[in-house]
Amino acid sequence: MSAVGTLRLLTGAARILLALSRAGGRMTFSELVKATGMAPSLLDRNLKALLAEGLVEKRGRFYVLTSNGRAKIESLIAEIIGR
Repeated sequence: MSAVGTLRLLTGAARILLALSRAGGRMTFSELVKATGMAPSLLDRNLKALLAEGLVEKRGRFYVLTSNGRAKIESLIAEIIGR
C-alpha cells in the first residue's frame, strides 16, 4: 500500500501528524491537503482540533508540529508497530 493509502486508513488528526512528521514538521495548508488526501473542510476542522490541543502551531502560512505533537506521533507509531 502506498504512503497516502496508508494515511487514509488513519484518523484525520493522525494523518495530519504523520504527514507533518514525514515532511520535517512543517507544511502549508495546500501541502497538507495533497499529503493527506483530505478535503479542505475536513482538514481545516482537524487542524483546529490539533491547534487547540497544542500538537500543531500556525507560524505564518505554515503548520508546524510542536514537541507535544512529535511525542504524540512517536507514541502513535509505537502503537501501530506494537511496541
